[in-house]
Amino acid sequence: MDIRVSVTENVLTNILVVLERIFKCMNIRQLNKCSLVCKSWRDQVRREKCRREKYFPKLRWNSFKHEGDVNSIEESWWNSIRDFIMDSPVEPACLLMFCTETLWCCMNKLQSPGQSLQSLLNIDLPSSCIFQLVVTDGVVGTDQDMKTEEMEEYISAMSLLMIRKSAGAKFLQFSSSLTDCKQLVKHAQGKLPSLPNCFQGLNQKEVLPLVKMINLYCPMSGINQETSNSFYKLFNKPLITGGFVNEKILSDLSGVLQRSEEGCAVLGFVICGERVKVASVLIPSDVQDEKQVDALIKQLSDSKFPLENSFGLMYACVGRGVHVYTEHNVESKVFRKYFPKTPLLGFFGNGEIGMSYPPKDFDDTPPKLLHAYTTIMCLVCLT
Repeated sequence: MDIRVSVTENVLTNILVVLERIFKCMNIRQLNKCSLVCKSWRDQVRREKCRREKYFPKLRWNSFKHEGDVNSIEESWWNSIRDFIMDSPVEPACLLMFCTETLWCCMNKLQSPGQSLQSLLNIDLPSSCIFQLVVTDGVVGTDQDMKTEEMEEYISAMSLLMIRKSAGAKFLQFSSSLTDCKQLVKHAQGKLPSLPNCFQGLNQKEVLPLVKMINLYCPMSGINQETSNSFYKLFNKPLITGGFVNEKILSDLSGVLQRSEEGCAVLGFVICGERVKVASVLIPSDVQDEKQVDALIKQLSDSKFPLENSFGLMYACVGRGVHVYTEHNVESKVFRKYFPKTPLLGFFGNGEIGMSYPPKDFDDTPPKLLHAYTTIMCLVCLT
């Protein structure tokens, strides 16, 4: 063999070994930039991504709370949110952010005219990544040390959940107007032949049987009982849940708020997948002590779901929490008791959407889905 060929092969082999070691230390954003250098680098990036799909978890979450004056939030605090998102080792399929009204007001003050939310936070997400942000009076969040906290009114806080691309689950979103919702009801009643365009993604024959959960985020004037029941009836009787938020919902990073008066009545986040498992319990308004809460949340653990890739969503009335129990974190503490390694996120809103799921009978009787002074506690398992 020509000695020059042998040396060249050894050099190339060594370069690939070095690249492999370097790429293992990079976040997904850095990897994507490296893939643009040349074919050799692109192939190595692809191999590294495949490796991470096997070894990295499907979920990434965190919670951020600022102590002190909301008008004096340091740049380093904002950077901690940005760095957490941008340092993700895997490509996110979706990013959910729950933000308190107090923090949102602060973000608005920092935002210059015409500046996008993406520019303000300095985050860069794949174009295929679903992004949703809702603003409410309070949020529920879990940090990386698995400390869960119910951060109620007048607190500057944000919680977020990133879910990576997974062969076992698919995520969809929609944004619908009041007119779309009225047409949805008419279609469910057989008075209109087809669904509005915004819901067509859920109605594909390869998607519809796999719809497991529809999270609805809407302002107070968003939907009524008939609308929520239409979602349940038309989309294969999935878990319908969510809540009423502070007239502020985002489905992209443009920074332009979608409000009910501007045409957006409902923002939907949909979880699909043959292997996805979901369950929920409704904590009614008359439950006012920890023992009663424990008995209800225990029902979620009785589902015996595999919990390796699980997360919880808590949608509670702003009038519950400390106002009911006279102490903080009662409901989330009970959830943590039964699910010590499952992150819990959510918010305190002005009305709740949901039910205890699965119901005893999947008959045609429409469930009551709109509530007040309740908590909906959900468990989602991406097996």
